[in-house]
Amino acid sequence: MLRREILSSAILFHAMVPLVPETLSDLSNKHIFMSSAIYDPIVSKQEAERLFGLFKNAGAKVSPVGKRVAMN
Repeated sequence: MLRREILSSAILFHAMVPLVPETLSDLSNKHIFMSSAIYDPIVSKQEAERLFGLFKNAGAKVSPVGKRVAMN
C-alpha cells in the first residue's frame, strides 16, 4: 500500500494489517483477491475485515473469500 507501482494485482492468504499508512495510495486500478478463514488461527476475522476496508477505501477492487475451516 505504500508503493502502488510495485504490483498490478495480489493474491493474499492469511492477510493482515502490518501497518496503516498516514495517507492511502490510490489503488483504483489494482485487483486484490483475499482468502481468509472464519476460524483462522493466524489472522482474526476482524483483522481480515480491517485490511479489506483499507483496500476498499483506497479504491482497490477486492474479492474476499471467507471459508469455514474446521480446527481439529
